[in-house]
Amino acid sequence: MNSADLIAWLMAAVLIANSVRAAVVHRPPAATNRVAAYRKVMTRDWVFTATVAAWWVLSGWSARRVYLGAPQDGWGFTVTTAGELAVLLALTVVFIRRHATDPRLQARATRLFRYAAAVLPRTRDEQVTFVGVAVTAGVCEETVFRGFLLAWLNTGPLHLSLGVAVALTAVTFGLAHTYQGPIGIITTAIAGAVFANLVTTTHSLLLPVMVHVLVDLRAIFLAPLIPEDTVVAFSWATWWHAVRDRLGIRFGW
Repeated sequence: MNSADLIAWLMAAVLIANSVRAAVVHRPPAATNRVAAYRKVMTRDWVFTATVAAWWVLSGWSARRVYLGAPQDGWGFTVTTAGELAVLLALTVVFIRRHATDPRLQARATRLFRYAAAVLPRTRDEQVTFVGVAVTAGVCEETVFRGFLLAWLNTGPLHLSLGVAVALTAVTFGLAHTYQGPIGIITTAIAGAVFANLVTTTHSLLLPVMVHVLVDLRAIFLAPLIPEDTVVAFSWATWWHAVRDRLGIRFGW
């Protein structure tokens, strides 16, 4: 086994282990210093990306094999899709700002994002730093999960089918976001599958990176909808007890 293969196997193992750890470790309800926490996450993601870059240089794989470079079929689909999403995000921001004080919208947002709310930026410094988090997540997570893991599972030594490789990367990606609760795991896994589809459609990481950044930037505008005193830490036990209680009430247990 050469050095590139060793790095690849270790990197794949680290990504899987990180997702498993995220699925079993309960995070605190809120960071005491979100800016410091954001910087820690960005540092970790760039270390992962640098490791993948070292693997790629040593592996001798072509840029196209890891989806680097411009979209293969031109810029039309990439520019159009990114532009449409940017417009949709802008409309969402306008809607949120106009209805931010609506109790029904706040209640709905709290139900959907109450676990993820612990990491949402609230102060000016947190918002500015979070822009860096969004850009880092877009660049690094797409490079690591789609540029490396998807390509390595599909065309590397395991030679998994594209469908299986997409499913495995999506599940790994979703579990890495367990702190967002079951809904967060599912939606993030679906997002991972969508990003993988965009990668394989355009043969480039560029569009998934742009979409990922725009999606993550929503957090800046969602934060005001969720009162900080409603933020709770996610744990499987607490979630299961809540589900059981709801079912008990519904069915008279």
